[in-house]
Amino acid sequence: MDLLLSQNAPFPKTETGHDFCYFAPRRAYMRCLKSAVSTAVQSTALCSASGAAVSKWKYPRFSASCSSMRHLAATSFVMISGYSAEVHYLDEDADEVLVGEQLQRERKPLGFIFLGGNTCSFEARFSAIAVPSVLATTLADHLNFGNLSSVGIDDTAAGRRAARFLLSRGHRRIAVIGGNRAVSSISDQRYQGFLQGFADEGLSHDEALYQKANYNLGSGYRAMNKLLARDAGFTAVFCMSDIMAVGAMRALTDAGLRVPQDISVLGFDGIELGQYAVPRLATVSQPQQEIADQSVALLLGQIEKAAPPQTRVVSTGLLEGESVASVTSDI
Repeated sequence: MDLLLSQNAPFPKTETGHDFCYFAPRRAYMRCLKSAVSTAVQSTALCSASGAAVSKWKYPRFSASCSSMRHLAATSFVMISGYSAEVHYLDEDADEVLVGEQLQRERKPLGFIFLGGNTCSFEARFSAIAVPSVLATTLADHLNFGNLSSVGIDDTAAGRRAARFLLSRGHRRIAVIGGNRAVSSISDQRYQGFLQGFADEGLSHDEALYQKANYNLGSGYRAMNKLLARDAGFTAVFCMSDIMAVGAMRALTDAGLRVPQDISVLGFDGIELGQYAVPRLATVSQPQQEIADQSVALLLGQIEKAAPPQTRVVSTGLLEGESVASVTSDI
């Protein structure tokens, strides 16, 4: 674990020495990277010799950069339910399921919440995870594990929505900045939906305008510079995360271009940072707190009531912001 802080007091242990752990990938927003968060839970109510509860700990650990409302909502909900939370970070290229196996052996958690991640890793190795688990922000109904629930958006439909929004503003040459589709199921689903949006209008998308990037500011900046170097004549760019989009806008500004007068930018996620960017970022938004609350509720249902796994699909929104302009199309 790294980048952990105790809030107000050292994090207490139960009599058995187990924590309730809440883990997060190395990013400000849980969907910005491939890696997932694993959450191990253990009740912190201590009992006297007579069996009466004498106290409940109120000091979960928080990550130094855990600014996402979804992180905080999940942690708060767990606290209310009598559990404590601990945040851990994974590198972008880490295998979240392998990390979960290690934590299962070493920490003996009651359960896990994995935030994001590649479903191929779950398909290959999740059978080794024996405790109740939830995959948040990525749907896992097709995996058919008896201890794995999921909460998330339909990424294909969301990608389609992004394309249709930009097309409705007259854009036809649209660049895309997204993850490596060979290893990121989320990036691939969003791009497949994006292609469907073009097909809905009888159009095709030039896949040469797809630029791979990691889900962080610097990679979004570098990806935009690579696209500009091609002189491909695009009028808009769809970034598969708001963090990428903010980096891309900085690159456009440094190149002497204006957003949205010269190039329009559409993000994805709806994080708070985008609403303070100049111009305010247009984005396909996810219901962060709803995903957090439902993820924790599903996990607690499995732990406390032996509830069967469920898949819950939540809806995206569209914040039009100020970063997308209308253009006159030749088609």
